[in-house]
Parts: sequence; C-alpha cells; structure tokens
Amino acid sequence: MVELAHYKSEMVKMREELSQAFEAALKRHINGSVMTMKALEAAFSSVLARSNLVQLNLHLVQSALDNSNATCIDQSNGVRSELILWDCTFDRVAKDFGLPSGTVRVVWQQWCGGHPPLRLLTKHDMSSRLKTVRLSDLRRVMLLIEALLTQEELKRVHRSSDAAGLLFEQIKGRLPFASSSGKGRRRMLDQLSWRTLAHELEALNN
Repeated sequence: MVELAHYKSEMVKMREELSQAFEAALKRHINGSVMTMKALEAAFSSVLARSNLVQLNLHLVQSALDNSNATCIDQSNGVRSELILWDCTFDRVAKDFGLPSGTVRVVWQQWCGGHPPLRLLTKHDMSSRLKTVRLSDLRRVMLLIEALLTQEELKRVHRSSDAAGLLFEQIKGRLPFASSSGKGRRRMLDQLSWRTLAHELEALNN
C-alpha cells in the first residue's frame, strides 16, 4: 500500500508536468508563429485526453487506498503493534475507533496491555476533535495512577494487563478521590467509570 501511495504522488506530479508543458507550448505559439484554430483544438484535445487519464488513475489509486485494509507493524516504544491505513496515513487504531467507557480498573488494564495499549495513542490516531479531547481526559487519569507506581512497577504493568490489575488494587486507596458519594454512600473506586473520575479530577484542579 505504500507503493500505491507513491504511485498516487507520481500521478499528481505527472499532471503538474503536463500542465506546465502545455503552458510552455502555448507561449511558444502565441509569441512565435501563427497557430490555426484546427491545430489549437488538436493540441487541447491531446492534453485533455492525457489529463483525463491521469484523473482516472488518481481515482483508481485513491479508491484502492480508501477501501484497503492495509497494515504495517510499529515496534516503537518497545511494543510491537499493527498500524492501520486510513485517510492515506498509518494509525494505531481504525478510523471508527472509540475509547472504551468501562470502569477505571478495566480501562487501566487496556491502557497498559491492550491491543494496542491505549497509552501509545496520540491525538493523531483520533479521527475527530471530540475523540481527541476524551483521549486527553483519559491520559490525565491514567498518568495519575502511573505516578503512584515505581519504575519497576511501571515495567511490570506495561508487560502484563494482569499485573496492571493487581497493582491497581494495591494503590487505588491512594488515589485522590472520595470513598463516599455526596449522599454518604460508600463508593467502590474500581467500579467507577474512568469518565466519572476524569470529571472529578478536572473539578479538583479548578
């Protein structure tokens, strides 16, 4: 699929070169000898035919790119993960990907050891502004949890989602969230949505 993208680039370059060549030819005829209408029409027809062929090839290449399931492998950050092609760029998730809305513990495990780990996602992997904002909210909550771990513990949780779940149980009581609701009811922190905690964290920082 990388070759198709390169082919598309070559088609665009060819179209530009045709335009420049045609402009140069017209200038030579206009500034030089007289050109008959018949010859001018023939020149236009020739260039238009070649231009239409370029447009057709561009359309075919774009269709192939848009409808493909092309992938490649990313091994940056020490993690082997699959990259997916959409909108002519490779990203870590599909275009219709949405961040999970589960409990903070479950999403923490996906942050550490999902496929791909959510911690590897950036704003460039998100297909809309809303998704980018939610990723930013998620990152704040997850980094707050990471800050409670030692470097050795971080290595462990990044290698195993099971280890991430066990360590979360050990440090959840140190997170700066209330253990009871506004009505005095006891809250099970690991059963709360990460979005709920993101809203509370934002309120704490304001």
